[in-house]
Amino acid sequence: MSRQPLFVMLSTFCLGIILRDYVDLYFGFILFLFLYCNLIVGFSFKVKTYFFVKKRQWLLGFAFFCLGFLFHDFNIKDFEKINFDTKKHIVFKIDKKLNSNEKYKKYQIDVLSVSNNKDTQFKAVLQIPRQKADLDFRHIYKSEVYFSSLKSPKFAFQFDYPKYLERQKVSALAFANSEILGTLKPQISFKYQIKQLRLETLQRIGQSNLQTKNQEFLKGIILADRTGMDDVTVSDFNRSGLVHLLAISGSHMLIIFWLVLLVLNKTFPVKYRKIGVVTALVAIWTFAIFIDYGSSVVRSCIMISVYYISGLLNRKPHLLQSLAVSAFLILCWDTQQLFDVGFQLSYVAVLGIYWLYQPILNCFPKKNYKIYKFIVAIFSLSMSAQLATLPLVLYYFHQYSLVSIFANLCVIPFSEIIIVFSLLMVVLFAFNLEYSWLNILYDTFVDILLKFIHWFATLDFLMFENIGFSLLEVVLALIVVYFLRFVLIKRDLRHLLNFGFTILLFWLINLSVNFYHFKKDEVLKIELFKNNIVLIKEKSNVLVLLKEGSDIESVKKFLVNPYLSFRRIKECKIIMISEAVSGINYQGKYYKIDP
Repeated sequence: MSRQPLFVMLSTFCLGIILRDYVDLYFGFILFLFLYCNLIVGFSFKVKTYFFVKKRQWLLGFAFFCLGFLFHDFNIKDFEKINFDTKKHIVFKIDKKLNSNEKYKKYQIDVLSVSNNKDTQFKAVLQIPRQKADLDFRHIYKSEVYFSSLKSPKFAFQFDYPKYLERQKVSALAFANSEILGTLKPQISFKYQIKQLRLETLQRIGQSNLQTKNQEFLKGIILADRTGMDDVTVSDFNRSGLVHLLAISGSHMLIIFWLVLLVLNKTFPVKYRKIGVVTALVAIWTFAIFIDYGSSVVRSCIMISVYYISGLLNRKPHLLQSLAVSAFLILCWDTQQLFDVGFQLSYVAVLGIYWLYQPILNCFPKKNYKIYKFIVAIFSLSMSAQLATLPLVLYYFHQYSLVSIFANLCVIPFSEIIIVFSLLMVVLFAFNLEYSWLNILYDTFVDILLKFIHWFATLDFLMFENIGFSLLEVVLALIVVYFLRFVLIKRDLRHLLNFGFTILLFWLINLSVNFYHFKKDEVLKIELFKNNIVLIKEKSNVLVLLKEGSDIESVKKFLVNPYLSFRRIKECKIIMISEAVSGINYQGKYYKIDP
């Protein structure tokens, strides 16, 4: 704790949040412990005895643990779930445009009244048919909507959508098939003026002469809008391990920050360097506001700001301390962010770079060639981030492609050009400027990039899917990554034994869990998309019974593949049953598909 106090405090704060998420202890008791610990810590600065000085760090850590518990308790109790299961007339305004699907456009809305009751106000996700006109931020709307009753899934391998909405502080899911009436707001706040400007920029890009696929790429890489991106392109980015290019994150914000700083440093003398840093910070926060300050953008801006402000205050910037302060600020504002996959991947990636970048870089022989140094640095950076995030990637997404190592090595060096060129195009569209020659150049550039990424995505032999990974295995894998640093730096017997023992323990746990799932036989009856589905598992064989006319691709995506990952099975057999048939005989047993 004496070496990295901020990081240790953050860790105990996070543990308090996790405990409160699973256990509801008496609030007053935790508050008493928090105040008691702070009292003893304060007393220890007055009475400097050996006992108090030694226990001060532990008490301070426990105080932050209690603080995390209290903050999350406030956050949970501030949320109200709406349990409508009927049609209601509502008045609402758009708060956020969400990514749509093939059938529906999605919006996050603020419900202002329900059936003329202005006391009922909450956030909801609204879905409207794609053929309906787009909604905007200039209007207040009124419509009859159907509120869907959200129920948590019956089985552990299914995605808990109600819990996901709860963590986003969204109280309900609504569908609007009726007419939506809109009236102009009497006054539009600055916040919604910016949102409307972003929406109009997206519309201008959509009406431009760029190729449709390249329009959607431009919207995704700069404005974080993947609404119209086709499934093939999204799949290519996922399978090649380059999806981070479409997620506005630290790399985007750093490139914008460095670009502004570079221009200012070339323009102004050295004594005005601090003004350049402040201006660059203002630029990235302005950009964050313009793209609707998504979670990943705010995380990046806070981390960059903390890191460089410490330099402005004549303190030596420290990556780990900047990471701890930024994470603490975000979690104090919204403790639910701790359970966001993007939050976890972002901070673990930065931790991985902090922990492994230099040791991996030192493994390569020293050569005085700029290209060699650049390639080695990119490889070390990418490898350190991927090794750290790999356990989380396997736990949440159950797939990994070895091609991502080579794809990132090839694409990351050009990411600055991609992002800066795309940013220039968005700025021009925002000011309603369009040049045909620039469109042609951008189309050619993006076409080559997408073909390159598609080629990487077609290397199926390097793709591993339906990988089962438990939380215990995640912890052990992260411990392996922790010991890897000492093996790379010191390369002595003690650290090699620690590293090897952790790998052995991970392998034994993995083998035990695999054997448990192999021995598990079961028959599950599940209703999905109003279809009755039967899953039959015997050892390593899985049979899926579906009625004819069912959407096989959706069933695979939302049910079959998660189940195969959960039970650690590579493939299954799907049988389509006629509507007239109520069941099937399989290996001497009769299975009924109708309820």
